[in-house]
Amino acid sequence: MPLSNSNSPLHDLLLFCHEIAGFQPPPDVTDTQSAEALKQGAWLARVEAGDGRIPYVGELAHTHSFIGFKALFARLVMKSQADPAFTGGIRPFLANLFLTLQLLPDYGSTEVDSLRQRLSLLMERARLNRPPATKYIKADVTDQFQFPAPFQEGAYHYVEANGRLGVPGKVKQQRDRNSQRRVSRRTGDDAGHLIGNQFGGPGGVENLTAQNKIANENGTFHALEDRWAEKLKNSIGIEVVVQDVFRDNEDRPFMRRAAWNEILVDGAILKDELVFANTHTPGSRKWREIAPTVPDDNVGKLIPVDFRLRRRLS
Repeated sequence: MPLSNSNSPLHDLLLFCHEIAGFQPPPDVTDTQSAEALKQGAWLARVEAGDGRIPYVGELAHTHSFIGFKALFARLVMKSQADPAFTGGIRPFLANLFLTLQLLPDYGSTEVDSLRQRLSLLMERARLNRPPATKYIKADVTDQFQFPAPFQEGAYHYVEANGRLGVPGKVKQQRDRNSQRRVSRRTGDDAGHLIGNQFGGPGGVENLTAQNKIANENGTFHALEDRWAEKLKNSIGIEVVVQDVFRDNEDRPFMRRAAWNEILVDGAILKDELVFANTHTPGSRKWREIAPTVPDDNVGKLIPVDFRLRRRLS
């Protein structure tokens, strides 16, 4: 089915680009105006600046948008085969269509694969090479995350971050070394992100707390982030709530809770939750002058965990 009632493939292409970028549909315009807008690619600049909200494949499939998308690209392929002049007319903006599809995850969706294959055929017929990777748009998604004011419940207080994770490799990384030094200096801990850098989380102190170096760099929470990254790259959306839990009069959380929804390609939603202890390391105890709780020859060991199978590996 067409995306609109305009019977204009150019106007429908413009609608397609706006929906992928997460913007409201553009106003009805002439074919000449649509062609110029497609050539300029203003929606891509807006995504890079952080104005857009790139939909996940699951959300698009759930609203049946891909039915219209596939039909649109099938029309374009047939028209290009029948009319070489049409292929020449769309050549100036095929690169922008390619960059728009690059905003979506690379794997896990036959729907996206179909669109990319049809676009590749159009580019081949137009004798146009795909843009180099240096031209791909990295979206600024920091506005997708919220950091509510810290709150108290009973004997504990909480720091929270929540939002929809960006797809690693598709989003701008926002690491701020100065903020990390402010949080970790003279603590023996890492400045750990509540929303990871690879997911487009902001780099400021609102997104950082003192975290066990092992858990942050190659331990259990790091393993969970790797699992999220794998799912995101395979077209599964992830919405998270991450809370660090503090005891009264302490500036270091003793626990982290992560709860998340997984948005599948068919639009179904799965819920999950894990809790992590933020134990001290010898380094953090030294800096904070905290006596060890176990003998030196019985220090804690890293426990490898498979989050897919939900079990210890040793």
